Amino acid sequence: MSSIKKILFVSCSAGSGHTAAANALFCYGRKNYPLIEFEHVDINDYTGKLMKNFFSSFYDFLIRHFPNLYGAAYYATDSFLLPDSLPHKMKSMFRVVSGKFLKKIKESRPDLIVSTYFLPPHFLPSDFKIPIDVVITDYRAHKFWFSSSARKFFVATEEMKKTFEKKGMKALASGLPVNPEFFKQKNIAELKNKLGIKKEWPTILLKPSQVGGINSIDMTEAAEKILEIGNLNLIAISGKNNKELYRGLKNIKEIPTTRYIPLEYADNIDEWKRIAKVVITKPGGMTTAECLFLNKPMIIINPIPGQEEHNAEFLVKNNFGVRVDTIEELVAETKKALLKTPSENNNFNCANPNEIIFKNLLGG
Repeated sequence: MSSIKKILFVSCSAGSGHTAAANALFCYGRKNYPLIEFEHVDINDYTGKLMKNFFSSFYDFLIRHFPNLYGAAYYATDSFLLPDSLPHKMKSMFRVVSGKFLKKIKESRPDLIVSTYFLPPHFLPSDFKIPIDVVITDYRAHKFWFSSSARKFFVATEEMKKTFEKKGMKALASGLPVNPEFFKQKNIAELKNKLGIKKEWPTILLKPSQVGGINSIDMTEAAEKILEIGNLNLIAISGKNNKELYRGLKNIKEIPTTRYIPLEYADNIDEWKRIAKVVITKPGGMTTAECLFLNKPMIIINPIPGQEEHNAEFLVKNNFGVRVDTIEELVAETKKALLKTPSENNNFNCANPNEIIFKNLLGG
């Protein structure tokens, strides 16, 4: 029996992926491990305004308005020209703002810390006694994720695992955690009735974003062009922080040979993904993990320079998706995807990543 009585999950509200990954494990743990106490905190609440503005507000501003500048910074700090010890050398800078976070840990008294963000291990003093494990939320690790303070890393692929092991760090290729709703058995025919789509037509899920690189596709125009294919259901979900895009999607008129549903947000995203024949989306780490778990082919659009470009490379390399950079390519690939049968999709390893992670967390 494990001696662990309490686990503290630490994420960061810089983007949504880190928080979603921690919340997926938090919810899964509370349901399946009732003898263990769980707590989930956002590190932004314990680092002061300066760090919060830099790692969240400034991050959000860059990827929305200057994604290529963000990409340049990402690759510069990940460059082979910089020493692997760079994050370690920055520990003293990080610890200037880590006092409140360390105080929170002391008050929480966890037996184990699990971080889905790169910063927490760099905050810890050398004599820190509580083990900390790290869940990496993309399909390649930036240099800043590497830390000798971490006991173990949970990564998406065997290739990533080998990278960590070459650096003398313990890693497990667990896959990325997903929301526990994805593990439930749900009847597809019943979902189609519930969600109000035309059952005789295939469904396309479009998770658009205006954030991207030089060749960013305009998503309102893309939705209009996809509708012109005809005889399909198109579900377009803009996201809560994309008001302008949602207004544009709402103004698109449905044509007789389509069923068009624009949404600002969906808290039942697993249901929309289950009924979709293809998902058109940016390759965020959690979105990618969910599509792979459900074995849904992806058409990749507008990746943020940096980690999402690496995610896109992983998907294309392994034939789990195709990347498009123009509306013409998007329409052509959508037509191809509609002609395929589900059996033609490559099957990803659909083992339960959350349970794999928990078994290894509790096993030490």
